[in-house]
Amino acid sequence: MVNSPVALDAVELSSLVSLAYEAPFLTSGWRDFTTAAARLLQTRLAMIHHMDFANQAKSFHIAGGIDDSFSQAFTPRWGEDGDDIYLQAMRDQPAGAVRLSSEIVEPSVAHETEIYRQLAAPWKLEYFLFASLGSHDGATSVLSLGRCVDDTPFTAAEIDLLARALLPHLRRSISVHTSITSIRRNNALLAAMIDMAPFGIVVFDASGQPLLVNESAAAIFARDKGLALRNGKLRTADSRTQAMLDAALPNAIALSQGQPLRPPAPILIPRNGNTQPCQLVFSPFTQHTESVDLPKRAACVALIYDERPGHHPDLAADLAGAYGLSKAEVRLCKALLTGKTTQEAADTLNISPNTVKTHLSRIFHKTSVHSQAALLHLLAARSQTWS
Repeated sequence: MVNSPVALDAVELSSLVSLAYEAPFLTSGWRDFTTAAARLLQTRLAMIHHMDFANQAKSFHIAGGIDDSFSQAFTPRWGEDGDDIYLQAMRDQPAGAVRLSSEIVEPSVAHETEIYRQLAAPWKLEYFLFASLGSHDGATSVLSLGRCVDDTPFTAAEIDLLARALLPHLRRSISVHTSITSIRRNNALLAAMIDMAPFGIVVFDASGQPLLVNESAAAIFARDKGLALRNGKLRTADSRTQAMLDAALPNAIALSQGQPLRPPAPILIPRNGNTQPCQLVFSPFTQHTESVDLPKRAACVALIYDERPGHHPDLAADLAGAYGLSKAEVRLCKALLTGKTTQEAADTLNISPNTVKTHLSRIFHKTSVHSQAALLHLLAARSQTWS
């Protein structure tokens, strides 16, 4: 094989890697990744195969760079007794292995197979490159790339670039996908509940990696109007807000581990355009948290409250009506919601720290919460407008 110089635009490659890490969390994630991969890698087809041979209902095959009819035609053709000789061969390859189709079976032999005649030939696909993404939880994952008969075959330089620049990230992304799928399968009720929530929910582990993302959060990230999830990290274009996010997440994780820190204040996320900002609140899971149904590695949760158009309730009236809070107790709640400490709230409201403690004790009793962090969570959930 003749080597040829291959160079990928660094910005576009970084964008493709980001899509790989976003894919496990977004409904259209793998479709977006394969579409971008086909374009950047100059192939007619880029396809992710996630194959559970014990339970085919858990498998998926998603192709980009080619029309949807290809995926629909391909899916019924694989499995334990399927005739896709390439995927059957890739089952036994170690993670990270990259193989040309010609290395797996001679082209003249491949041309005689039924799957070639029914799938490759109609789309004029001739040259294939396969990469093993490893086996996780009983499922084997493979990336396949395809070029047409009139295209240039894959070169050694392209194979090397794929193995070095993309596969390590894609293998980690597949591992995350499998982990999330397992969590959702083992916590079906929890998954259903968080997906029905009208606000965004992202559960993080102790290393700051997302474990669960509900549908509302995924929709917010997909719009990318001010807040996104890239490479497993919360991102916003505003540098000051980004610094607050970067500090608040490890703070919430540290609290979950019992460190005596001040709970992170709610964060306003500026949004593109002249729309109301959304609000994000980190809430730690501590040893006192009733989290028996949560993923075992869960450390904290980010709650994202997005403005509901035309709905602007009065927070004071809402808290008074829902929990019977007095005017003084509501004023303290509002002060805490802006991020003030109890001492700062006392100074602002011109009351003593002991009076603040008394108010907090009564608020805890009326709202059935047991900590200031839990109270902030509750207040942010009920508040749809912020100062």
